[in-house]
Amino acid sequence: MDKFVLITGAFGFLGYHTALKFKREGYQVIGFGLGEITSRQKQTFYKCYFDYLDFTALLSIKEKLSVVVHCAGSSSVSMVEKNVRESFESTVCCTNDLLEYVRLYQPEAKVVYFSSAAVYGDTGNKLIDETGELKPLSFYGEHKKIAEELCHYYRNRFALDINIIRPFSICGAGLKKQLLWDACNKFKNGITEFWGTGQEKRELDIAL
Repeated sequence: MDKFVLITGAFGFLGYHTALKFKREGYQVIGFGLGEITSRQKQTFYKCYFDYLDFTALLSIKEKLSVVVHCAGSSSVSMVEKNVRESFESTVCCTNDLLEYVRLYQPEAKVVYFSSAAVYGDTGNKLIDETGELKPLSFYGEHKKIAEELCHYYRNRFALDINIIRPFSICGAGLKKQLLWDACNKFKNGITEFWGTGQEKRELDIAL
């Protein structure tokens, strides 16, 4: 019997690498999101839905899902600061619609939500503990925190199998923005000056 996984934000960097992983594990991958993919990338997916993620759009999915991986939402702090309302809709409202869809139509599916380490805020020199206090310093982090709270509510109120992941800076083949991409472009263009002392450290999650 075929196993189906729904991946939201499937055509972005994180979503597509997640789709590849499930494809290799033998799942039929249903991709949902906005963006463009090549014909070769499209071969990863059993079905593709190029649409804004909301409850009505999700009703197009008729397959019985084993797993739902929610990667959709705003992707950077700077973008959110310029479009706060739009970010709230794409991160918080979309998460609520997805959880309600799962509750009503896919209650047996395992849900994984990709949040962000931005929910912790500034911890200074202290190591981050996953059980530590959440004190986001940006709209981006605050919206992720609200989405997490929705996940907790649906898990506790409706006994759904929901898990939350808080990655740091994700890097890997095909990345075309953010930390390492920006740094490499600076070096390429002869820029060798960066903010800070040079002693800073940052966690990285590698997408294989």
